[in-house]
Amino acid sequence: MSYQQELPEMIKAVGQELMDRAEDLAGEGDTISDVTIWIRFPQNGDIPTIEVQREHISKRCLELFLKKQDGRQMKSGDA
Repeated sequence: MSYQQELPEMIKAVGQELMDRAEDLAGEGDTISDVTIWIRFPQNGDIPTIEVQREHISKRCLELFLKKQDGRQMKSGDA
C-alpha cells in the first residue's frame, strides 16, 4: 500500500489516540500557559509520532506580578 493510501488510516488512528490519551497529553498543573501538539507521519514507513510541548509559568513570578498589579490598583484607587 502506498503512503497516500495509508495516510488517511494513520490520521484516524492518531486522532483516536489523541482522544483516548487527552488527559495524559494535556498534563497536570495550574500553571500551564501553552500546549503545542505536533504529529509526524513519516514517509519512510516509520510509525507516526506525537510530540507534546507544555509551557508553564513560574508560580513565584506570577505571585510577584499579581502583588505588583494589586499595588498599582491601590495607588490608582487612592487618587
